[in-house]
Parts: sequence; structure tokens; C-alpha cells
Amino acid sequence: MRASVVNIVRVHDEMDLVKVPDEMDPFRVPHLGADLWRAAEGWRDEMLRRLAGAGFEDLTPADSDLVVLIGPGGLGLSELARRRGVSKQAAQEKVRALAARGYLRLDPDPADRRALRVSFDARGMAMIEALVAIKQAMQAEAEARLGPEGAASLRTLLAGLRWPGA
Repeated sequence: MRASVVNIVRVHDEMDLVKVPDEMDPFRVPHLGADLWRAAEGWRDEMLRRLAGAGFEDLTPADSDLVVLIGPGGLGLSELARRRGVSKQAAQEKVRALAARGYLRLDPDPADRRALRVSFDARGMAMIEALVAIKQAMQAEAEARLGPEGAASLRTLLAGLRWPGA
């Protein structure tokens, strides 16, 4: 029986954590989304751990959530904000922080001088090169754990879980 720490009760005038079985917790409903989230978080955390080992120890999960949206040709700041689901000001603040650390550049967009374009700077390109190698290694490790058929089946099953409009 799995249990979650969900209640704090007073026992002998002291606060104490009480473990409540998941099936008794109305807020914890077992679902595939939680399993997928844990797997995705674990994958991302392992990539960041390996990136840190490659000399990019200052990257955070929030950084990776933004960087993953920028392609080799860069991306307009407004489009980056839209894809990230944040205001243009919030996106610009995050981009400027990554630019200060040498990962990104923020330049006038050649197609529209009033707009700004986000692209990778030298450190950002080096990070992407390291990340590609890390992803390839992690993919090979996952396939070794699951077997080729298991990995192919997993991809097929995950594709079946894509929701319309997502």
C-alpha cells in the first residue's frame, strides 16, 4: 500500500506528519499523466545533470524549457513568448538572463527591425552540441533497458496518447 504525507495532526501537543494511504486521499487519483510527468521530469533532470558534468552547471529546468523552443535559425521574441505561454516581457527577462551567461543573443529581427530575434550565442551552441550527444546516449541507454521492440512499442503507445489540439 502506497502512502502520501498529506495530513498534519496534533499528537501530544506536537505537530506530526501522518501518512495516509493514497486510496484514502481524495486528491490523489492514479493516472497515466502522473507517470508520464515523473518519467519526463526524470529524463530532463538526468539531461541537466549530464550537461552540468559537461561544464554547463548553471542551467536550470526553467532554462531548458525555454531553450528547447529555439531552433538553429533563432526565433522571434514574440513567438517565443507565445510558445512558452508567457508575456513578451517575461520571455525577454529570461532571454536576457541567458544572454548574460553567454547562451543566447537578442538582436533586431532582420525581417522587422521593430521586433527582436533570439538565437544561440557561442556558449549556447556548445551547450546544444553537448546536449545532442547526451540525448543520443540517453536514447541508446533507454533502448538497451527496454529492448528495441520495447522502445518502439513505447513510442507507438505514447503517440496514441496525444490529445487533439495539444
